[in-house]
Amino acid sequence: MCNNHTDCYDGSDEADCKANRTIVYQVAAIVVDSKNSNSASVLVDIKISPSDSVKLEYLASYSVSGKDAFINTTWTKETPIRICDLSAFSSYNLTFYVRVEGSQLVHPPALYTTITTKADGPSAPWNVTLKQTSATQVLVRWNAPVHSNGQIINYRVSVSPSSPPYSMKAKSTEHIVSTAFAAGTNYTFNVVAENTFSAGIKSADVYLVLDPDAIIAAVTNLKVQAIEDQWAYLTWSPVSNISGYAIKTESNNNYASYPAVNTTETSCNITGLSPRSRYSFQVMALRKHFSGAPASTINVTQGEALPTVPSLRAQLVKGETTAVELTWQTPVSKRKAKWQYAIYYGASLKEMYQQGVRYRTDKTEFTVRHLEACEKYLFDVIVVGPYGYGPGTEDGFKLVITGFDHHSPPKNVDIQFSARNATEALITWSPPCDALTEGLGYLITVRDLTLKKTSHASLSPSRNDTIYFHQSFHYGADYQVSVQIDTTNSRPAGPLSVSGPRIPPPHQLSVGRVNASLVLYWRDQDLPPEVASHNYSYYVWLSKSHTFKENDTLRIETTERMLRLPADHPGELYYAAVSISESHGYESPRSEPLNMLFMMASDVVDPAAESSAHVYIAVAVAVIIAIALGASLLVLFVRHRRLQRTFVSFANSHYDTRSGAATFSDQNLEEDDSPVIRGFSDDEPLVIA
Repeated sequence: MCNNHTDCYDGSDEADCKANRTIVYQVAAIVVDSKNSNSASVLVDIKISPSDSVKLEYLASYSVSGKDAFINTTWTKETPIRICDLSAFSSYNLTFYVRVEGSQLVHPPALYTTITTKADGPSAPWNVTLKQTSATQVLVRWNAPVHSNGQIINYRVSVSPSSPPYSMKAKSTEHIVSTAFAAGTNYTFNVVAENTFSAGIKSADVYLVLDPDAIIAAVTNLKVQAIEDQWAYLTWSPVSNISGYAIKTESNNNYASYPAVNTTETSCNITGLSPRSRYSFQVMALRKHFSGAPASTINVTQGEALPTVPSLRAQLVKGETTAVELTWQTPVSKRKAKWQYAIYYGASLKEMYQQGVRYRTDKTEFTVRHLEACEKYLFDVIVVGPYGYGPGTEDGFKLVITGFDHHSPPKNVDIQFSARNATEALITWSPPCDALTEGLGYLITVRDLTLKKTSHASLSPSRNDTIYFHQSFHYGADYQVSVQIDTTNSRPAGPLSVSGPRIPPPHQLSVGRVNASLVLYWRDQDLPPEVASHNYSYYVWLSKSHTFKENDTLRIETTERMLRLPADHPGELYYAAVSISESHGYESPRSEPLNMLFMMASDVVDPAAESSAHVYIAVAVAVIIAIALGASLLVLFVRHRRLQRTFVSFANSHYDTRSGAATFSDQNLEEDDSPVIRGFSDDEPLVIA
């Protein structure tokens, strides 16, 4: 640059400085002032080669990191420069254009830098819902904040009134509140999100009056009246005002599992048990979806214990690295039965017990196929019929390690959303085996369940231990994601169900009257820019059911934040809710339902008419008060005149020394008003009061 200052070591920048030479001005350095930056703006200073005679102007241009769309600010000659209207905890690409003041020639940028806004507290969690599960527990669910403004580390759920005060941390978007609730009390729940910077805004309060039906008496006098080798007969005392009973059966045999039994009687015959096994029976009373405290008893069935399965062998099928062949012998028993067998397997004992029976057969061999590659499996076989669940095999479970297979699904598939961008997520997974001798390509399938669309992406072969794939998920959409090796007939991992960030539904629903019609109003919550920048409309839901699943549910679309409701339905209870539908076809959840008990049009008070009625009532009350005051004043005035005349007559009295008596000139005194005067001597003073 020709500015009489050597910038290059060889002086080439000042070598050709003719008067008509075009000089290019460009920013040489961008310095961020972190101390004076915040979550919504960044203060930067710029450095440019000095020029005493030329005044320059600067135009900042920035874009969200990873995006190509740049936003230009306004020209300014002041420095430092504050870049405003940024999102918290976000990164941006920043550059500057330069021009001479008064000139239209703009010099292109030569330097780009990345700036990052500071973290801030998250926005409020939304769509908080409550479900009472028992007399002492309430399940609280909510949606994550639209703007996390950092990495959310936990949530805090608060309940009031509560003694002691209830405020507990939660790691996910649901939490079970366990405390001593009082029936009939109105409790307030709210949720606050906390990130690495601070706690955020409190969610809207949600209210719940504890249902007294959740308070259920415990079952008493539970007894096993009779027990044999495969059944037990239970009885108990009745519990009043309930809908039925639930019976749970648990065995000391880890392989055995029994479904719960429901009954409305005070007795039950439990069948399908195994001989010589210990059982725990639990009975609890039911009302609605609540259950009372269980009563339990432990007993042992009669008969001879079932035999174990002998000589279990497990090995890989020749030529198939993910198939295992199982063989065993017929159990030795006094019972003459055609045995039925159950195959159990899992990567651990816990998984093997939890998964339960995988396959059933009446033969003494079975092949398990399509196992995961390079994985350890435990196998066991027991008898399950016709006399119930038997014990594990005689020699214990067997361990088999599978080999590598090009058709096996990838492992450890996970999806994590970005803390800086609510719609961006990172899909990660591992290859079927840790040590690969060759690179594997992968095929990623993303199915949009909302719009019924499917997209595919493929990755070139890789031998990495962890593979990464960036994917965008739209607001309000639901997806299924699967990953598989890019080869014919490969088995996918998944699908994993994932949802894009939810569109905040409208809130603060209310009903008012305009002329002769009822009008439903609502307000938008803090909509994300990805939704607010597009066209969107509203769906108004009207139904007699709060679930809006009835056939007569109305769904009305509007672009205004209000809707004139259909004709009144006298005395009928209706529910209203509102959702947002954006231009791509994605929709928010419904708002909380509003209860609307429609009245006759004549029974609904118009606000203006109500105001006029208030004025008329006020005027009538004022007139009545004025009349009462006037009457009181008139009575007082008349009484005052009589007292005045009495006093004047009394004051005009005189004392006659000749007669020794006091006389009064006014003869109009009534008998009751005439004073009683006694005589007195000349030396006594006359006192007039």
